[in-house]
Amino acid sequence: MPTGKIKSFDPGRNIGVITPDDGSQEVKFFAVNLRRGSEQDIKEGVAVYYELRRKAQQPTTHFFEIGRSGASVQKQEMRGRDLCGSPSSNPAHLFLNPYNFVRSLREPQTSENDPDTKLLDQCTPPPHDRWVGLSGRIVCTAEAVTPLFVSDAQACYDSETDEQNEHKSYRFFHYDFGNDPELALPASSLRGMVRSVFEAATNSCFCNFQKDLHALEYREARAPNITPARVLKRNSDGSAALELLDCTKGSPDNLSRKPDTTRAGAVLGAYSPVVFNTKTEIVFNHSDLPANAYDGMRVAALVHCKAAIHKSNRFRSFSVARVVPAHEHHTLAEKTHIKKLFGWLHLTGPNIENKHDERLFFRWDDDQNPDPLPLEQIPQDYIVTAPPEVVAEYDYHLKEYWERNEREVKKLGDKRWPSTKEGVPHPSTFIHKGRRLEEADLVYVLLQNKKPVSLRPVSIPRMRHKETRQQLLSDQEKRCTEYERLCPACRTFGWVYASTDLNEKLSPSDETSAYAGRVRFEHGKRIETADSISAHLAILSSPKPTTTRFYLKPKSQKLEHGLKDADLGYDSGATALRGRKFYRHQGHGGEVEYWKEHTREYHRVGQNSDQNRTVVDALLPKNKFRFTIHFENLAPVELGALLWSLELEGKSYHRMGFAKPLGFGSVRMEVCEMTLLEPQTRYSEKWLSETVESVSETQRKAWVERFKSAMRKAYKTAFDELPNIKDILTLLSNPKPDLPIHYPRPEEKPNTEGKNFEWFMGNKRSDQARFVLELPGEEKGFPLVDKWGNVKL
Repeated sequence: MPTGKIKSFDPGRNIGVITPDDGSQEVKFFAVNLRRGSEQDIKEGVAVYYELRRKAQQPTTHFFEIGRSGASVQKQEMRGRDLCGSPSSNPAHLFLNPYNFVRSLREPQTSENDPDTKLLDQCTPPPHDRWVGLSGRIVCTAEAVTPLFVSDAQACYDSETDEQNEHKSYRFFHYDFGNDPELALPASSLRGMVRSVFEAATNSCFCNFQKDLHALEYREARAPNITPARVLKRNSDGSAALELLDCTKGSPDNLSRKPDTTRAGAVLGAYSPVVFNTKTEIVFNHSDLPANAYDGMRVAALVHCKAAIHKSNRFRSFSVARVVPAHEHHTLAEKTHIKKLFGWLHLTGPNIENKHDERLFFRWDDDQNPDPLPLEQIPQDYIVTAPPEVVAEYDYHLKEYWERNEREVKKLGDKRWPSTKEGVPHPSTFIHKGRRLEEADLVYVLLQNKKPVSLRPVSIPRMRHKETRQQLLSDQEKRCTEYERLCPACRTFGWVYASTDLNEKLSPSDETSAYAGRVRFEHGKRIETADSISAHLAILSSPKPTTTRFYLKPKSQKLEHGLKDADLGYDSGATALRGRKFYRHQGHGGEVEYWKEHTREYHRVGQNSDQNRTVVDALLPKNKFRFTIHFENLAPVELGALLWSLELEGKSYHRMGFAKPLGFGSVRMEVCEMTLLEPQTRYSEKWLSETVESVSETQRKAWVERFKSAMRKAYKTAFDELPNIKDILTLLSNPKPDLPIHYPRPEEKPNTEGKNFEWFMGNKRSDQARFVLELPGEEKGFPLVDKWGNVKL
């Protein structure tokens, strides 16, 4: 978004001029477009953001309230991305996202004459039946530098109230080292923490990449061109016969006018609008639905013959004047421009705030029989067959709905609409465990060449991308599938065969299917004790990879502020995955945002619910643990990579345990002792003895330098300039710029009603992509954005 300064303003004519900072042509603005601001804000010399819009091919400037964005103007102190000039010493309301991504590298350039570079590529691992490399032990310490919590396996309810609210508490991991069980760092957590850094540093495969059975879904901003339909029969081969109920076909109205007319009728006034965030009781005063109406109910209706334009001016629809059960059709009398006909109610219930309409599926020629026609009597022009794969995908779609809403549905129990009208919105009526496409279901069908390609339960649906996430992986990023071609991390930490086909569970019987890792971690024993606390965590949810502006990047551009959402999709062909997801270290002198605010009202015990968690004995900084790593048959370059991944050159911190987005889980790792075993001497003596050799710090540094040298040769770039190394060290070091770190949200404080998603709604308001995740080290901070796209200054 351009920036500039107000050159002049004529309050009499309400017209002003902005001088752009980039030296381009001056632009005019009109104060009439000011939103909720005052003309006193418009002063000569004020630095602002602005947006140009074109109307009738003429550029015009829309000037909005100072401090707001979208189509807006802001004071320059805001300092967000390249939207403004010089950085401010007090960047109000800017924040950093809790995570970013470590970039992958291209395939390494190896040489037969340089074994070190070959070990940075995919190759056959060494055998376990002989000694061919370095073996020994590394003793390390891990010191908490922010609150640290690693959970025991079992969650519990801390009180009867928490049990009623399904609010779970977790205790810190305990292990019995020979006396009583005591707090410890589990070996699996230490191993996973180090492996994640090792994978990123050595450009290994995405070992734990979650594959998609079906491509991810995204929410359509507007209703696509889909047709209402009713399921007539689900066939034994998995296909389904559908009756199309397109009310635009055979319509008595002229539908050539714009905007387009929806293919389902509208039952206006199905519910009274509900205004939330008030203390008033929610009451349904009126409904045009019949008593005891249900989804799929056969009804008779009086329908206006002329499609009315919606107040949004985006579409037209045929509205229902009155609707009754089909057997009461005799109570309806046709009037001028109002026709009586039969159809089905599609009721999804009050599933969003302020919902007031439902849908009537009907055909204009269905005006004779109150009972539905059997399949053989329905005109063939209205019947289509959904193939088995489309039906199977729809069943999976319903399963995903259930998985997203299972907790809320179970919590509501029998207090779910239509049994009660309190506490709406409630999950849609089609969300049930085990729900699948059945006869008499009402659905929307997407047709291509008159053939169904997708089924959906709602008119503004979640649609699937064409490609799965794994299809965006490069060859270097794909999980290893062959024993003879294992990446450095799989050779070092271990590997198990996993097919690229999700339906294939076992490996081919004639191939090696697993390789034991050559490093083994012991549990971490606490050696220095400091304070601990019990903390009530803020609500954290699962990753949202459909947020494409964060998870994807264009293949040919570093930054993508000017790209549309369609250009940042999983099936655009022009995007790639950003890389490996890392939660950044939240240093700020040892005080993270949550730690500063944990006593505030929105973290009080009374806010406990089934969505957040309590952690018991979370360790504060200065708690220190000691653990041992055993390694076998490592090549010098592999050992150097392991040592680098452990200490991170003393510049950065590892991340482990719960609540990393809230700043928990940063630990400082240090190698305090290392020994090499001499297995040939051990097994050549009459009596087995453990012959060890202490390793000096100089020797450790030599192995690390050998790893760095191999990386430089393999990727033709200085080690410190490799993108993956720069990203690792940036994300795991003290954050720059020094800004608050939290997930995007509209307000400075977290929203207790779970409406932080409104930031993403507002970020989509512009036709052009606005705030996107920048490269680690190049971030300037996100602003607070409300659901209308306005930026808070």
